[in-house]
Amino acid sequence: MENKARLLWVCLCLGSLLLAGCLPEAAAPSPTVPPQAVYTAAAQTAQARMTENAAVTATQPPATASPTIEPTQALTVTSTAPLTTTLTTTPTVQTGGEDKLDFVMDVTVPDGTSFQPGATFVKTWRLKNTGTSTWTTAYELVFSSGEQMGAPASVPLTTTTPPGQTADVSVSLTAPQSAGSYFGFWMLRSPSGKLFGLPPAGDQPFYVQITVGGSGSVATPGASGSTVSDVALAADNANVEGSCPHIFYFVGRFVLNKASTVTYQLEGETGYDLTLPAPTTVALDAGAHTVTYTLEFPVSVEGWARFHVTGPDDVQSGQVNFTLQCD
Repeated sequence: MENKARLLWVCLCLGSLLLAGCLPEAAAPSPTVPPQAVYTAAAQTAQARMTENAAVTATQPPATASPTIEPTQALTVTSTAPLTTTLTTTPTVQTGGEDKLDFVMDVTVPDGTSFQPGATFVKTWRLKNTGTSTWTTAYELVFSSGEQMGAPASVPLTTTTPPGQTADVSVSLTAPQSAGSYFGFWMLRSPSGKLFGLPPAGDQPFYVQITVGGSGSVATPGASGSTVSDVALAADNANVEGSCPHIFYFVGRFVLNKASTVTYQLEGETGYDLTLPAPTTVALDAGAHTVTYTLEFPVSVEGWARFHVTGPDDVQSGQVNFTLQCD
């Protein structure tokens, strides 16, 4: 009995040992960690990783930089004047052609302008080159006849004027000391010495006409003079010696103080039969008016002429004497 009890005890001990070897080993209990310690450890881990990443970045070769796109910046542009290209051109000068001109307008001193005795002024004509030669500064404005009014005998042109263009031609003048109506006749002269002027033949001068201290007209007794005044006549060259035939150029002038129908004519004597233009009747506005006449003489002559307005008032100019001595 005692032996059975010992045997049973041994078996129980062996069973306990076998059971202990078959069961898994129990995990050791984890120590209790305060929450703040967990946060601190996490922070230390992040810091460690950041430090580790920084160290890796510092030791690695730099990567190829991607292009950096900068934000658009406002550009300050300094405004400058546009570039101007100046082309210096030399006008084509046509020479050896025909010299002709036409009157365009009085730029200054219209016909009949009144001046005090001795007053100075500048007369400017606008002329058109209707010929085929270019007017250069070798061309001249030349005094032809009438009242020179203190001007030089010739004045060079100041511009180049191709055919078809216009030129303003000027001369400085001085009004005469005596009262009256005065005409000064002028022409152009080419470099070759040829004088040329107005149509139809291109040999008639253009002129300046002024009044000094009065009208210079002669009124028929009994005429009222209320509508017509300042009647005058001038010849381009009152005394001529040269080849014949010769054309005299006469300019009549009058002023209407109101619009009216006017009748006028050229009168004169030469000592032989002379056919004069017929009287003219025309309705005109108020203002100054001029009339031109050309008389051609084939032989030597001595005579006189006057401009006569017969209506609406009877007023005539002073008498102009002229002579022609043919070679």
